[in-house]
Amino acid sequence: MSVAFRYLSSYKEINNLDTQYPEKRDWKTLYLLFADLYNRYSDSHVNSQLGRQVLVNALNPLWPFECVAREARSFRLSIDVSDDWHQLEQLRKAFDDLANFGFEPETPAASVYQTAIQIKKRQLEHESDRENKQRWFYRGQRRHQWSITPLTFRDLGDFAGAGNDFLARVSRVRGAVRALQDAGLGKQEFEALAIAQHYSKELGVRPWLLDVTLSPYVALFFATDGGQDGDVGVIDYIERTEWMLFSEGAPDSVGRIRYVSPEGILRVENQAAFFIEAPHPELYDQMKMNRYYFRQNSGVVFEDASLDPPVSRDRVYPKDDPILGKLPTGWEAKSSVPLPWEPQLHTLKSPDAALFASIVRPWIKEVERPRQETVAAVCRLHAALTPRKATLPDHICTLPYLRAVVEEIRKGYMSDVEDLLATHYVPHIREPDAINSFAEAVVESCPEWSEIVSKLLKSA
Repeated sequence: MSVAFRYLSSYKEINNLDTQYPEKRDWKTLYLLFADLYNRYSDSHVNSQLGRQVLVNALNPLWPFECVAREARSFRLSIDVSDDWHQLEQLRKAFDDLANFGFEPETPAASVYQTAIQIKKRQLEHESDRENKQRWFYRGQRRHQWSITPLTFRDLGDFAGAGNDFLARVSRVRGAVRALQDAGLGKQEFEALAIAQHYSKELGVRPWLLDVTLSPYVALFFATDGGQDGDVGVIDYIERTEWMLFSEGAPDSVGRIRYVSPEGILRVENQAAFFIEAPHPELYDQMKMNRYYFRQNSGVVFEDASLDPPVSRDRVYPKDDPILGKLPTGWEAKSSVPLPWEPQLHTLKSPDAALFASIVRPWIKEVERPRQETVAAVCRLHAALTPRKATLPDHICTLPYLRAVVEEIRKGYMSDVEDLLATHYVPHIREPDAINSFAEAVVESCPEWSEIVSKLLKSA
């Protein structure tokens, strides 16, 4: 299937996903085959990257066997590619499916194991950032449509009437954290909070942390555990430094990244887990994460015993978990003082201009006042566009796009407001609904720009 078809199909929901896949493949078998090759080629040179490079090139049907073999010899790999050619041919036949499916919810990969090949082929887990730390972290969900909302804020109903339920949930988490500490589980409050997050069902609490993991394969396990036929699962891979960039100015809304390793807590250790503190669902969505999408198949849960460490249900949820017998009971009636940091109900109010201004403030510290005023206006416009995003091009209502516009202003590349609008906004507004929504947002947020926008839209 062509890339052009994948692009066009993103505008139309395909109801019968079976029509997308011209050939049925045993993706689990192909994944296990590829995983074995991946491990062997990684071990074929002291610089494991060279072996993986040869393997990835070998999967491309446009690379003749002679070129692959010559590259392997030039790198002096301790492996003979010709011995693996039969297995490589099986994977080469799946090359188009690996290249064209899994990047949009309307054209998902046929199986989670197809996604696992794509992740391993992309070598995500081996990438480091400029601080020489692991570049990506991950979160998987069974259905891609689900909002990313911490437990504390789920199912609260109408915002105006949610106060009592919210306070009761926070109070219950406080009590659980103190009870865990009294039971010797968690030396510090946040360690105990992390334990409460991982044993929330057993304790009957709703903490405000969002679980993420350093392992894409653990994320795939959680994304498929309980998946049903017809659903489309998703795995987000999130750049650590980018998250920190957006959270620096508004950590209470975007969410701080918190690493913690409570001693002896196997669930946290085995899941390579860490946490984001009370992220706003809308802001998480506006990050526009890199994503892989895949078809769920009832009863199919991603597991791989050959990984280091292995990923399996027994490891993610240890059967002989000593913590289960140590969890406190009878603590519910105890009162407790507030924790060092707790979310507020207003955290989940719809993001406004002040919030977006706080996000961008660290980026414009050295900018003179006139350009700061332009940035403030852009933040007002972004806030007004956010509730109208369903009718607008996807990228316009994202934090990376806001960042790009602010950077252009900061560097002085925009000569005036008309140049700004003509460069970054109006060319993307084509459909009648989008034109109406954009015009309404401008009137609401920056009425002084209305005449300029009207002129640009008419001439577009």
